[in-house]
Amino acid sequence: MLTKDLVAAPLRAPFTRFEEFAGEGEVNEEPRGEGMQRAVGQLLTCPFCMGLWISAAFAYGLVLSPPLTRFLASILTTKVISDFLQLAYCAAEKATE
Repeated sequence: MLTKDLVAAPLRAPFTRFEEFAGEGEVNEEPRGEGMQRAVGQLLTCPFCMGLWISAAFAYGLVLSPPLTRFLASILTTKVISDFLQLAYCAAEKATE
């Protein structure tokens, strides 16, 4: 969500340049600038890189503040379940056609 979603584009705007729309609610962006600005832009446009940093943040969160981290993880878990159910519904709808 952080690296491709159109909704999060304003957060990435100081570090990235818009290239094109990539689908429903997604955009392709490229890092801009030099030095630290470009490094942050590369981090914000790479889903694999961002996933690693978010995983590290959750690991530190479990050490520093377990209740808050579990709460945030439960929100993300609910989102994943919702996405899975939506995909299952679309697949079932397509199978009945």
